[in-house]
Amino acid sequence: MNAGKLTICLMTICLTAVAVLALGASAAQGHWQEGDPVKMTHPQPPDKDGWDVDMLCGDPPTLADDWKCSETGDVTDIHFWYSVRQDGYDLSGNEVPAYPAPHFSGVHVSIHDNVPEGEQAPWSMPGAELWSNDFVVTADMVAGPFDGIQGYDLPGPQTSCVAGDHRFYWQLNLDIEPFHQIEGEIYWLDLYVMDALYEDVGWKTTEGIFEDFAVYETPGGTAPWTPIAVCTDDHETDLAFVITPEPATLALMGLGVAGLAASRRRRHHK
Repeated sequence: MNAGKLTICLMTICLTAVAVLALGASAAQGHWQEGDPVKMTHPQPPDKDGWDVDMLCGDPPTLADDWKCSETGDVTDIHFWYSVRQDGYDLSGNEVPAYPAPHFSGVHVSIHDNVPEGEQAPWSMPGAELWSNDFVVTADMVAGPFDGIQGYDLPGPQTSCVAGDHRFYWQLNLDIEPFHQIEGEIYWLDLYVMDALYEDVGWKTTEGIFEDFAVYETPGGTAPWTPIAVCTDDHETDLAFVITPEPATLALMGLGVAGLAASRRRRHHK
């Protein structure tokens, strides 16, 4: 084997190994970490010592929060953070949560366009549905637990607030059929949990407010959506989630490996 062929062979082996390792890491982790790419102008990571808003199907109904598209193109992943009420730590003093993931067997997700402030109410809210899906949740879709003393709340009257209710929280990672978004447009992410397995499940809050505060659905009310009020100084909140694109790195690696392989075949047939 001459030096040129040897170099190409070694490069192919190295790139293939890196791609395999990266694919393995992606399959093993699959979750978003701060600094990873997003397709929203303001990522909303969790406030680890914040609150969780109950998100069970029907009682209370759907929760929703908005984001602004930072780049035209497809969204392929949704990540959000949640907790389980009285996850076992406060009751038993254990260093690990009493309730293992997954904590629910399904979640309904939909994306809506934006109804601006003032059109239907003094706040903005979800409009027409643009995309929706129901997901079966398995343990490999869940990252965590992460640590933080949090409170639990219903989205309505603040009399339901329970401070220091639980310690742990998790991240749920959803791969979705591509949803095409337009730069500068505002969209809403709506969620509710189906078939909770351990007590109540709450969507975690984030720090700060983007555009308008998060809302919950109120069928038959004076407005179809009502701002979520939790036990904070300003009472209004946003919820923890990120919208991400399809990773490009592995695709580029694959193209590189394929190109080298094709080069080898061409040289072989000369």
